Amino acid sequence: MAHPVRLILCDIDGTLQPAGPSSPSPRVVDAFHAAHAAGIRCGSVSGRDLARIAPAFGDDEACLATAIGSNGMQVRLDGRLLRSETLPLDAIRRAVEVMRHVPNSFSGVSSEHGYHLITGSMEGLVGERRARFGITETGGVVPDVVTTKYNIFLTPDRDLTLEVAGRLREAAPEIEFIIERPGAIDTALRGCSKANAVQLICDELGLDLEEVVVFGDSGNDAEMLAYVPNSVAVANAWPEAAEAARWHIGPVTEDAVPAAIEELAAGLWPFER
Repeated sequence: MAHPVRLILCDIDGTLQPAGPSSPSPRVVDAFHAAHAAGIRCGSVSGRDLARIAPAFGDDEACLATAIGSNGMQVRLDGRLLRSETLPLDAIRRAVEVMRHVPNSFSGVSSEHGYHLITGSMEGLVGERRARFGITETGGVVPDVVTTKYNIFLTPDRDLTLEVAGRLREAAPEIEFIIERPGAIDTALRGCSKANAVQLICDELGLDLEEVVVFGDSGNDAEMLAYVPNSVAVANAWPEAAEAARWHIGPVTEDAVPAAIEELAAGLWPFER
């Protein structure tokens, strides 16, 4: 390492913890605190919005002080909001018209009131747990809410996902449609990304990108992993993310990322190709 590590940013689902759980791993929280004690800022970089990042860390304020949410649409540094953007509802309405004609799919938006299912059905995924997840059906109408998240799920076929993403980009060019993996398409406002959010934090702190370490696992991490020189993919990463990363470590199920953070906090370099 030519430069000391001064900033660590970690994707959450599939990287810090298996996708789905909201409760934090104690080792993750402890690793973040170890980094902070060593003078290294340590935060998350996620497709989740900032409010939904908090449960992954048990609402621990130190772990939440620096965070990138909604694929770069929200950026917080030391508790101060540097960027806060929302998705245009007119563009979402045009995207919804595309999704109405995609079989075996569903799409919806998130807001402070929960998840609003606009097209398709989530029955096979949530069943009787609908109330627990705060899901409401809108009858095909885009609700008049402030949102940073419109996501799409369809048959996990790579070619179909590429085709649908292309149609969505043509219908709603104001939105970036990001393929997380076959069958899952995430979004961000055009011009916002995890990569340029990292750069925004670096500019604010006067950091060189060589002083940053980022961790990720999915398609919405790939641009960031390609952009930051010291990028790390977990062993369970999707091929696009693994190919973009410079360094590779063990899987999420073995707490590979908090283990690496602990070593970085101790002044060690735990990565190899």
